[in-house]
Amino acid sequence: MFSCNFSYMLKNNIHMRPGQQEAELLLERTDEHWKSNVPLKFKMKITQSGSTSVFSLAPRGGTQRWHPQLAPTAGTQRWHPELAPRGGIHSWHPEVASTAGTQRWHPQLAPRAGTQRWHPQLAPRGGIHSWHPELAPRGGTHSWHPEVAPTAGTQRWHPQLAPRGGTQRWNPEVAPRGGTQRWNPEVAPRGGTQRWNPEVEPRGALQG
Repeated sequence: MFSCNFSYMLKNNIHMRPGQQEAELLLERTDEHWKSNVPLKFKMKITQSGSTSVFSLAPRGGTQRWHPQLAPTAGTQRWHPELAPRGGIHSWHPEVASTAGTQRWHPQLAPRAGTQRWHPQLAPRGGIHSWHPELAPRGGTHSWHPEVAPTAGTQRWHPQLAPRGGTQRWNPEVAPRGGTQRWNPEVAPRGGTQRWNPEVEPRGALQG
């Protein structure tokens, strides 16, 4: 895994109101050293239906999509993506503010990787949900459906995919009201799709 980051400046703030159908996010390159074949600016279209926002990026290297499900009364949504052209490292640092909570994550895509998709659910009344996934080189689609405790607590895990999309290994640290989360993963070898269904013990129970 290597790093190939570029700097972008957020040119406008997006405030997605309930019922708003479409908005536009404008990003502009801010680093001094950029090649002529790299676009200096690009736009991200944002659509919203109910409490679900759909984002689509296409920076000359394919398309990245993610579908976060916001709290029922979604507030301001802010993020700061950093995109490398032509399928390199794609990293971003979003901050999604619901009624009283913040969601942060810092994914990194391996060179020439496939599409990364996820469907996070924010806690309706606060808490922080963060993770740091790493995709294996030349991997396929990596998808998951985490669930966060409905009131408070912090959920963290650090998955690592084996080379060429083999078995995944991770060390979860979950604290929904002092408990520990357990889940049953199903891993498809050689670049398939991973799925798991978490089960949370919300009040102090510890799972092995």
